[in-house]
Amino acid sequence: MEATFNLQIKRFVERAGTLPGVPAVVSRLGEVISNDKSSASDVARIIRTDPGLTGNLLRVVNSAVYRGRHTVVSVDDAVARLGMRHVFELASGSWFRRALPTVLPFYNARPDVFWLHSLGTAVFADRLIEKMSAPNPAFFTAGLLHHVGMLVISIVLEKEHVVIAPIVAGKPICDQERKALQVDRTPVGAAIAQNWGLPDTIGEAISRHHDPLSVESDDARLAAAIIHAASVTAYAMGLGLDVSGLERDIDPNVLEALNISQEDVFKIAQDAMPEIQRMVSALVVGGVR
Repeated sequence: MEATFNLQIKRFVERAGTLPGVPAVVSRLGEVISNDKSSASDVARIIRTDPGLTGNLLRVVNSAVYRGRHTVVSVDDAVARLGMRHVFELASGSWFRRALPTVLPFYNARPDVFWLHSLGTAVFADRLIEKMSAPNPAFFTAGLLHHVGMLVISIVLEKEHVVIAPIVAGKPICDQERKALQVDRTPVGAAIAQNWGLPDTIGEAISRHHDPLSVESDDARLAAAIIHAASVTAYAMGLGLDVSGLERDIDPNVLEALNISQEDVFKIAQDAMPEIQRMVSALVVGGVR
């Protein structure tokens, strides 16, 4: 059974060759903004190495959502207006949106709804860790990618022309995945993260956010717990569709471990909603590629 499980993980990772990895520029941005000694000019210097990202950033900062009194024509001015962390979030969100497959039929999920949930989870995770500890862009990345295994599985099923009856509400998704595919999305997502060279903490958060307190490493346990809380809250706030119908409440044991109440988590999420709405408007309505 375990051998079959591992073979299926390998199959999905190898067959999903068309899924673009996290761009080097996005990874470097995350490293730079996590360094207290970094400046806006450091961020701008990295962005200027990527023409596509440069164009998208200038399009965003001059969109109706973020436009100021004067048109921004340089990357340095764009970073100064938006801030380093927000530039990283927009760059990551824009890349992930472009990486989406055209359909996710097995999961009964539209790509735009899936992306909205991923972005909401990422922002909530970032705001939660900021409230509880020092800001860390790895939490945003882990939130954005926490369901990347669903993308990989969808891409491979489409590539192989495999048609499987979609999952049904009222039953855990992981159980249905294992029955239909001999593997579930969480280890597939973790394997993709490892393949992209992302930190182990992100991979652990992806693979264990449904059971975060079972993680041995303190850092990885914290990341998995934060992603669990952020993902459930995103569904509760209407960001994405919970296809299983079971993601209703944050695990009380996770709340206790994080020393925070569900009400406080929802308050943090409510405060972040206007920023999420601005990001969605800039990246979708604004036509960022």
